[in-house]
Parts: sequence; C-alpha cells; structure tokens
Amino acid sequence: MDIWTVLGIEKTTDTKVIKRAYAKMLKIYHPEDDSEGFMRIRKAYEAALEYAESGREDVEFHVSDAGTFEDDNKHTRENILNPEEIIRTIDISKDERSFPQKEKEQLLEKVETLYSNVFKRREVKYWQELFAELTVDEYHYLDEKAWNFFNKNCSLPYEVWKFIDAEFSISEDPRFIWTKFVKFDYGVPFDCFDPNLDIDYSSYVKFRFKVFEVFCGGDYQETVKLAQDAEKIYNGDYFVYKIKGISLYFLHNYHQAIEALSKALSLNDSDLELLLYRGNAFLKYGQYKKASIDFKSVLLKETDNLESLKGMIMCLFNMKKYGAAGRYFRRFINKSSVGDFQISILLEEYEKKKLINKLRKILNIIRGADHKLFNGERAFSYMLVFFLIACLVPPVLFLLLTLPVGFSYAGVIVILYLLSRIFRRKTRK
Repeated sequence: MDIWTVLGIEKTTDTKVIKRAYAKMLKIYHPEDDSEGFMRIRKAYEAALEYAESGREDVEFHVSDAGTFEDDNKHTRENILNPEEIIRTIDISKDERSFPQKEKEQLLEKVETLYSNVFKRREVKYWQELFAELTVDEYHYLDEKAWNFFNKNCSLPYEVWKFIDAEFSISEDPRFIWTKFVKFDYGVPFDCFDPNLDIDYSSYVKFRFKVFEVFCGGDYQETVKLAQDAEKIYNGDYFVYKIKGISLYFLHNYHQAIEALSKALSLNDSDLELLLYRGNAFLKYGQYKKASIDFKSVLLKETDNLESLKGMIMCLFNMKKYGAAGRYFRRFINKSSVGDFQISILLEEYEKKKLINKLRKILNIIRGADHKLFNGERAFSYMLVFFLIACLVPPVLFLLLTLPVGFSYAGVIVILYLLSRIFRRKTRK
C-alpha cells in the first residue's frame, strides 16, 4: 500500500502537512488499541519524512500489510522497531507535561486571536492557514482542547464549523454541545457586517448568538426582548429581524411580525422562508391580497411549494375567488403525498359552492326565458311572430321553389314588412 494512501494525503515534501496527517491518523489508530494499524501509519510517517528530507523523486515507498517498506528498486528497510519500541519513541505523548505550558498558552492565544477578529473568523481560509502551521504536538494538544474552546467560542459560520469538524471530529465528542450547528446550516450570516462602521461586531455576534440560542429553546418572549436589544447595537442584520418576526408570529402578534419580517426582507429579499412567514402573517391578519402576493412570489421560484399553494388557496377562498382557487386546489392535490385537514375542508366546501354556482346559472337561464316568454306585450308579440312564421313560411318557400311568380310574392311580403316597421317607428314618436 502506498504511504500517501496510508496517511490520506497527496504526495508532498511539506513536513507540516505530513505531520498533520500523521496526527489525524493517530486518533484512529492509537498504539494501545490497534498496534498493527499504528505500526502501519508510523512507518508511513517515517517514510514520508525521509522522502521530504531527501527530495528523491525516484524513490517510491510502500507499506505492506505485514508492516514492511519496499522501494521501486526492491531495497528492504532494516531494523524495524517492534510495537513496544515504537510506542516508546512516539513524538506525540498523551502526557501533557511533554508539551510546555508556555507553548500551550501561545497556541491557544493564536486561536483566540483569530476568533476575536469577526471578519477573519468567518473565512475558512484563515483557519486552514492556522492549522497548517501547527506542529504535531500543537495539533494533538488542540485536538484535545477543541471541544472546550469551541463550546465557549461558538459563533461561527456553517462552512467553518464543517472544516473544524473535519479536522477534530468535535461533533462526535459528547462534551461538545453545539453539534447541531455542525450538522445543519441555520443560515446564520456573517457577510452582513460592514468593516467601515465603528461597531463592536465581536460583542454583537455574541449577543446575536444568544438570541438564536433562546429562540431554539422556544422562549419567544425572551427572544423578542433580546432581539430588540441587539438592534440597538446594530440594525443591519436581517437574521435578527427574521428571528424576531418568527417569534412574534408564534406569539400571534401578527401586526408586529409583519413589520419585523418586512424589515428582514428589505435587507435580504431572497429568503423564501421570510416570504412564507410574512404571507401567513398577512393571512392571519386578514390581509388576503397582500398575503397572496407573498405566496405568488414564492411560487415563482418554487413552483411546487406546498405551503405557498395552501396559502394561495386560503387567500382566494377568503376573497371568494373560487374559480382561481380551483386551479391551486388541483396543483396542491397533485403535489401533496399526504392529505391536509384544512385543505380537505376547503375542498369539500369548494365542491359545494361549485355545484351551487352551476345550479344558480341554470336557474338564471330559466328565469330569463320565463321573463321573455311570459311578460305582457312581449309574450303576445312572440306568439304572433311564431304564428306568422308557421303560416307563411311553408307556402312562400313552395312558391319560391316551384313558380317564377313566387319571387313577386316574396317581394310584396318584404315590402309589407318594411312598411310595418316604418309605421311602428312613427307611432312610437
């Protein structure tokens, strides 16, 4: 097996990279738990260092399952230590006394300095640079202390959390309390801060994290209070307005929720969750037209968003636009894999209203016909016209089709009809 595969890195002459890879592997293959695995990574480590120091491009070291090295020239490495000797010569000791206290303090100071800069801590590259400079002992010490440091210093973007977890596997440590932030992106932004403003962002970020922590705990009253205090420090962070607006929504304070969510949308109009919450707040507040605008905005970006389809149905139903609601009913039913209680009730009512509207149209047609046929003078006129057509049309058609003189009769009839129309107009005047 190639030594670089054993260490989990690409071929390199950078000893820092080799030492870091070795330190990471030691967490997996500890000499007391897996002596064979430890021997394999130890030999790969030694070979990699030898390669880096010699700079020989023509040599390829390999590690066999039996724990021996061999190069491309078939030379055999000699004097390989046994497991007990390797454990005694390991340069990463579990005894912290082997790592001077002064160096420990200096290391933690480096990490704290990076964390204290809110504009650098949000960038993964600065953490990569810091860890790349660590010696094996420093890396091991930081690995032991990572859970404690990041428990106290936890206001970090999701991408940074993922990188730190890849280095130290802190999410697997039961002592680490912020595993949820490593596993899921809550959208906590760090790119909304303006370095040109004279604001203590470091204190503000800590304050904001407290707001989010209380919100996750379900204390919405306290969340609103803390969010209002945070706004006094800095009012350009849409995330605080978002949390405040959602908390007010859960507290059924829809008017203030709409204000907070609208402020958040003015700072970040691409957050669909904000539109959904504001749309539902408008809906609860009885502003159906405004609610439908928010739901439509979401559907323009996510055509199958069930929450927005449901919101549109409820808005249109309350505005009595049943025809338009019918289209959204069909889309919702086609996309929803499970039934929805509210939609089921509205759908049943919609079908009833649809049937009633059809019956109403039929009744209106009957009433209109009844009014025309049985209303005073019009009824007599319709009967007279019907009688004349029934009596005159057949003979006229016969004469026209059989005798040339029939055209004369037809002309006389037309003239009489026109004279009668003229006479009627004069009598009306």
